[in-house]
Amino acid sequence: VLFRARTTAVRDTGEVDGVRWVPLDEVAAWETDDSVLRAIARLTRWRDAVAGAPPRHSPAAARNAAPIQAVLAEVIEPGDVVLELGAGTGQHAASMADSLEVGRWIPVELDDDGLVSVAHRTHAIDRVDPPRRVDLSWAPWRALEGETADLVYCANVIHIAPRAVMRGLMAGAAARLRPGGHLALYGPFGHGGTLVPESNAAFDADLRARNPRWGIRDLEEVVLEASRHGLHWRRTVPMPANNHVVLFRRVDPRTGLDDPRAGDVLQRWFGGDPHHPSDAVRSAWFRKDPAADRAWAEAHEATVDRALVGALDGWAATPRGRLALVILLDQITRQIFRDTPRAFAGDPRAVRLVRDAIGQDEPASLAPWEHQFLLMPLMHSEDRGVQDLALAAFRDLADRDERFAGTFDYAVRHAEIVRRFGRYPHRNATLGRVSTAEEEAFLTQPGSSF
Repeated sequence: VLFRARTTAVRDTGEVDGVRWVPLDEVAAWETDDSVLRAIARLTRWRDAVAGAPPRHSPAAARNAAPIQAVLAEVIEPGDVVLELGAGTGQHAASMADSLEVGRWIPVELDDDGLVSVAHRTHAIDRVDPPRRVDLSWAPWRALEGETADLVYCANVIHIAPRAVMRGLMAGAAARLRPGGHLALYGPFGHGGTLVPESNAAFDADLRARNPRWGIRDLEEVVLEASRHGLHWRRTVPMPANNHVVLFRRVDPRTGLDDPRAGDVLQRWFGGDPHHPSDAVRSAWFRKDPAADRAWAEAHEATVDRALVGALDGWAATPRGRLALVILLDQITRQIFRDTPRAFAGDPRAVRLVRDAIGQDEPASLAPWEHQFLLMPLMHSEDRGVQDLALAAFRDLADRDERFAGTFDYAVRHAEIVRRFGRYPHRNATLGRVSTAEEEAFLTQPGSSF
């Protein structure tokens, strides 16, 4: 065990400060203040423990490692940084760090025996940092100063700790997570003051008998506390033995979004200012530009693929997140997959998103130009009933802002075509549909295509 010490050397030029690594036993012989001596004593105990007795073992940690790892694998990428709070025995750090191919796994623990156990299990794993002592209830977490993580993971902690730990955990996780990063909590949770099954109720009673400040927390309380720190609830995943993994995602304070990809879509589409997009930005929206199509494909084709299968539906948890998803499904598909059937693959999902947004009065929270693009899937629909909704929605937008009177006129023209033919004839060739004689005659007229 080495101790990192600041030393002072005397040279001809005077005193020179430096930092060097020295053996622990050498440091123990120095004359220094009590706090350093206490740290040395603690390190000595750790060294002797690691060299001697085996680490602690939790049968529950051994059983739940695989199902928890399967959930974590869905939200992190190889090379990500994971911060594990309450690392306990070190079993999860030891079993998951290499399997998940993380860049770094940073375990923290408060208990001395836990720190020793984590060090014992992980000292030979390059991906795992030495364990650090952190009191989760004290949100600054000075031992982690300067660290950021892609995932903060915590198992079986908040129900065996006072509420102050849960509050500090949320504040500290929000401070350490990068925008878009995830918080994963594992353990038992109640719902609306009810604990099911009976075994969870009995477990809660036992916890409170041991310490009145302990107990299984209601999921609603946990979600509310997380939201106060910019952590959005994403989903709750059932686990064996009546436990759950609850996933949160950190909101980017600049955009109000919890996925950087959503922020990038809006940034690119509106040029950074949705209230006053430039003339160049507005002209690009409806212009065929192969270079722009390629740029969108390079940046977001994989994002569009995920949106098309519903993997990004969580974006719709916020109005601007929903807007980004609608633009992906309705506009970017038409650019990336121009002149192919896949250009229209996102239309049904986009229409459903817009219907839900209107039902929740979300357009009112958007800038007018954002409002316009939220509604565009309605205009693009080949459903007559949806076209009726489009006319009402675009009329309302034009009434609110006269700049969009021309957009309402376009909505009227679109609705007339769908009412007449039940579809857009100009899509027939791309979609492999046979045009009727009436449609062929119509396609020879000006304004028959958009």
